[in-house]
Amino acid sequence: NYLNITTSRSFRRAREVGLRKVVGASRSKLILQFLGESLLYVLIALLISLVLVTYLTPKLNSFLNVPIIIDYLSPAFLLNISFVTLFVTLVSGSYPAFYISSYQPATVLKSGFLGKKGVTAFRNTLVVIQFFISIVLISATIIIHKQLNFVQNKDLGLNHEMIISIPLYDKTLRSKAEIIKAEIIRNPNVETVSANRFLPTRGTWHHTVWWEGMKEDESLSMWFFVFDHDVIPAFEIEVVEGRNFSAEYTTDQKEAYLLNEAAVKALNLNDPIGKQFSAHGSDNRGTIIGVVKDFNFRSLHHAVEPCCIKMSSNSYDQLSLKLVGSDPYSAIKSIEKDWNEMGLGVPFEYIFISEDFEQLYGVEAQSGQIISIFTIISYFLSCLGLFGLIA
Repeated sequence: NYLNITTSRSFRRAREVGLRKVVGASRSKLILQFLGESLLYVLIALLISLVLVTYLTPKLNSFLNVPIIIDYLSPAFLLNISFVTLFVTLVSGSYPAFYISSYQPATVLKSGFLGKKGVTAFRNTLVVIQFFISIVLISATIIIHKQLNFVQNKDLGLNHEMIISIPLYDKTLRSKAEIIKAEIIRNPNVETVSANRFLPTRGTWHHTVWWEGMKEDESLSMWFFVFDHDVIPAFEIEVVEGRNFSAEYTTDQKEAYLLNEAAVKALNLNDPIGKQFSAHGSDNRGTIIGVVKDFNFRSLHHAVEPCCIKMSSNSYDQLSLKLVGSDPYSAIKSIEKDWNEMGLGVPFEYIFISEDFEQLYGVEAQSGQIISIFTIISYFLSCLGLFGLIA
């Protein structure tokens, strides 16, 4: 923009250049004069930028969660700044300096001076490049925001809204999971309480599986979840075939499995209900009692992969509470009061499942914000370039 505006306004200095040449100024001295002016502007811009950097670095560190530390007195920093200052001075000042200093006194001192041909085309090219960059950034911003909107509105096959997770890190707490559930469910702010080892919004570990009808040369591993019978309805995961786990069937604790649709497809099972299955190789065989609709337990960067679900009362390490009402924080305060009255000896902790899931797209959200900021800056600079062209 500095180059653009300087060349566009250079006609105002044409008579000055012509007069200087008449009184004996050489072209080299005129070039040094205009490069000196460019250097002065660069130094002023440098001072302003250092002030902005000093003020904005802590905010940037907080936003990006990275420790950016600038040592202004280090030799490397001073060398880099000196190089950048010289480079910007030459790039921004060379063309105006050489262009303006080339004016012929006999021509510029006449009233009909219009400048050299081709300069307008050069300035137009600079503005076109600026707007091209702006359009690219604006397009990137729109795409990223559409992507984030897609993520936020995509049917994930489950509903994680108004659900909090309470960790059961302590071994004693895990052994009391059913007792704690029974106490918390009495709270009118809680719709359901379920126990699980892995959240439905997080990937777990892989298990090599065995299934009825498996061929000797076949091998498959899939994601593994540990849920009780309340997790499926709490997260509104649809059972498309068979049934969910049930407290009425005592054998479900050790012998029942649920598979997702992707797992049924991977195993090539036409009629999976009642088939023998095991998530631990050929040991501890159980029965497939139901098939659930595919749900996204990883970010949407990944396709839904095969998974199996099992009950195991000794493995639950967290409780998932579905809240009722429109004020979750009042409900949480009420639950915390119940938790403290149980005398468990452990502080009440929780996370929102929806926030946990949104963290999967933290990079996209952060990139969207950064590109939005740069788009605004780029567009502003392009408008300055347009102003220079008009001037």
